[in-house]
Amino acid sequence: MAHPKRPQQAADLNMIAHWLQTGRPDLARPALAQWLARNPLHAQALKLQGDLLSAEGALQAALDAYLRSLAQQQSAITSKAAVAVAQALQRHDVLAGQLRLLIRLEPQDGHHRFNLAQVLKRDAASAAEAVALLQQCIELGSMVKESYCQIGMIAHSPLQQRDLARSAFLQALALDAGYIDARLGLANLYCENNLVEEALQLLQQAVADTPQEQVRLYKTLGVSLQKLGRGKESLAFMQRALALMPDNSELFSNYLFMATYTDELSDAEWLAQHQQYGAMVARQAQAFSRFAQSAEPQRRLKLGFVSADFRTHSVNYFFEPLLQALDQQQLEVVCYYTDTQRDEVTARLQAMASGWHDVAGLSNEALARQIHQDRIDILIDLGVHSPKNRLPAFAWRPAPVQMSWLGYPATTGVKEIDYLLLDRYYLPADAVLPAVEKPLLLNSYRVFQPLADMHKLPVKPLPALEKGYITFGSFNDFVKISHSQLQLWAQLLQRIPDARLVMIVHARESTDYIQRFFAGHGIAAERLMLFTKLSFSHFLQLHHYVDIALDTYPFTGLTTCIHGLWMGVPPITLAGSRSTSRSGLSLLAPLGLEDFVAGSAEEYLQKAEYWATQLPRLANIRSGLRQQLQQSPLMDGPAFATDFAATMRRAWQHWCSTAGQ
Repeated sequence: MAHPKRPQQAADLNMIAHWLQTGRPDLARPALAQWLARNPLHAQALKLQGDLLSAEGALQAALDAYLRSLAQQQSAITSKAAVAVAQALQRHDVLAGQLRLLIRLEPQDGHHRFNLAQVLKRDAASAAEAVALLQQCIELGSMVKESYCQIGMIAHSPLQQRDLARSAFLQALALDAGYIDARLGLANLYCENNLVEEALQLLQQAVADTPQEQVRLYKTLGVSLQKLGRGKESLAFMQRALALMPDNSELFSNYLFMATYTDELSDAEWLAQHQQYGAMVARQAQAFSRFAQSAEPQRRLKLGFVSADFRTHSVNYFFEPLLQALDQQQLEVVCYYTDTQRDEVTARLQAMASGWHDVAGLSNEALARQIHQDRIDILIDLGVHSPKNRLPAFAWRPAPVQMSWLGYPATTGVKEIDYLLLDRYYLPADAVLPAVEKPLLLNSYRVFQPLADMHKLPVKPLPALEKGYITFGSFNDFVKISHSQLQLWAQLLQRIPDARLVMIVHARESTDYIQRFFAGHGIAAERLMLFTKLSFSHFLQLHHYVDIALDTYPFTGLTTCIHGLWMGVPPITLAGSRSTSRSGLSLLAPLGLEDFVAGSAEEYLQKAEYWATQLPRLANIRSGLRQQLQQSPLMDGPAFATDFAATMRRAWQHWCSTAGQ
């Protein structure tokens, strides 16, 4: 049979396109199949195949068809279709490539540059290119105010160019004084620079102007004030936001995360509010009641880890060494990554895992169904209420056994999570752990693996021996340093008149705030050494000037403290009744340094005073601390992995013994 002539071919394709446009895929499907059988590489036919598959929900197959079409003939129409599908699939690599193609095909359309900038800003390495693209949008007169605002956000983070950020936000507001996104960005920048009153004025006016945006604005105020350690004020704004949207699980989770940094709530109130959150997400879920996997106690287990921090992040100081050491012949590891930022750490983790899913674009229900479909035996949350957590997916109970670990040691409030992984030091001796989960104890809560460059930095002699005075230091995130914490440190400096304090503050403007605070307690500015954000190397070297670290409360340090121990600097820490206040104890006790652990604020001061007088002992501890750390369970990766695997096995065997009951 002779092939149809080209004019007839075109007519056939037009008819197929008409059927698709009028909702007749039943007619389009067989006709298109016949046509492609004769012309498998025809660009227009492949495009129509993509349209058909997209309409049927077969997005990956649709994307493949579009890309095959584009390989035959570059077309803006086809490329735009590919962009839409790639966006739905969270295929950022394809998305970036197609947007670059559209820029070449339609160079005067600034929207393509703007959209490409949104893709590139996800990766710190391409953030500068994203800014350049947005500047081109402005030159083209396309999405001008939006481009200025995006430049401000990228310049703020990840580029850390605050002057550029401020200028860009102001230019956006000059074009539209009521532009909410620009107001939010500028207010956040003000708060980080400790210009709180300016931020409050800006946002309060925005609240008055646009009441429908109140929740966003109150949340921004709450988050910004939390970054400054103003916990009571931050919680008040978050409570106002929650009053407007009481069933918003993400907002509620943000509030609980902030509450972790303060002692404004009693343990009972703190637990009750977490339980309220758990009840909310349970109402919004439909828990799976059946699981396809067999209840065999000794078979190979499938572990799923859910995290937004599979990148350069403190969590991976402790997760990566576990992944390296786990016997995946016994425990298969599948990672569910809930963020879109990728770097070299992401690549390493993905290579080590048996399975990997980028799930940032999935709803909580879709994520739960994916996990359930994957037949995960034990599902482990690594975020708790930190940003971009996916705790609501756990309320669906997609796995038979569910746990929380490592993000920070605290309850999630989600009763469908069975266990909270801890070690024995996190359990208060004379109180009930405020948690809905059962504590499941490891020999050590974590295992630490220092970065390669950390071995190059030596531990130097105790600085007080040369200087003649003691130097305290706090290198914790500024968000953990509350007003009451500063008051405690001021008392310490009053008790030891020649002592110094080294701190890392949030921004340049914060140095004025800290100096004014301590001046109000009679502490001269020359007794303070204040630094803004430093490179990691400079941060570590700063320990050379510090004799004793001062841990924060009620959210004690973990990564910061262990970095200090690596550099020979032990912390004074206060262990309270909540697990979030006991990380210092969990680090110091295995090293035999319980004498640095206090049980009250007054004892905290007494411990600091005592060790300030014990320079020979302190010098001896300092000189041997790194080696002691290296020889401790805190850095024994194989032993930790063995214990972790045994703990998983015990939890699984318990489920097997009770399955169906």
